Amino acid sequence: MAQEKGTGKGRRMLDSWWGAALFAGVLWLVFGLLSHRGVASAIVSAVIYGGFMAASYGIRRRRVSRATGVEADELPRLARLARRGQVPEDPEQRRQMRRLVRWQLGRLHDMRRAVLAFGLLFLVFVGNTVLWFATGHAVAGLCWLAGGLAVLALAWWSRRRTEARLTRTDRRLNALDHGQPA
Repeated sequence: MAQEKGTGKGRRMLDSWWGAALFAGVLWLVFGLLSHRGVASAIVSAVIYGGFMAASYGIRRRRVSRATGVEADELPRLARLARRGQVPEDPEQRRQMRRLVRWQLGRLHDMRRAVLAFGLLFLVFVGNTVLWFATGHAVAGLCWLAGGLAVLALAWWSRRRTEARLTRTDRRLNALDHGQPA
C-alpha cells in the first residue's frame, strides 16, 4: 500500500519488525566496515544486532499495545499522526489515540526514567572524557566532551519537543470530543 503524504495512511517499511531489523543491521554493517574490522566480523555483528533490534522492537510494541489497548499494527500509524498533531475522524480511533498519547505523556513525565537516561548518558560521556585525558589524548577528550554535551542537549530538546507536540494533540482530541473546533 502506498504512503499518502501527510495523511498517515498506509504502512511504512520501518513500521514492521523486519524493516527495523534491516535498517539497524545495515547501519551496524556500515559502522563495522568504517571501523576497519574485517568484513566477516562486520556482517556477523550486523546480523546479530539486527536480530536483537527486531526482538526488542516486537517486545516494545506488544507492551505498548497491552498498556494502551491499541492494536500492535496500528501503533506506528497512530503515533505518527499524534506527533504530527493530526486527529482521525473516526471516534474509536480518536479514543485509541487519546489512550496512546496519554500513555506516552505519562512516560515522558516519569522523571525517574529521565534522570536515569540522562544520568547514564552523562556518565558515559564524562567517563570517556576523563579516560582520554588520563591517557594524554587531550583532543580526543575534548571531542568526547563536546560531542557528549551536544548529544545531551539534542536529547533534552527532542524530549521537550515531543512532549509539546503530544500535549497539543491531547488538547485537540479533548476539544473535538467536547464539540469544540480543534
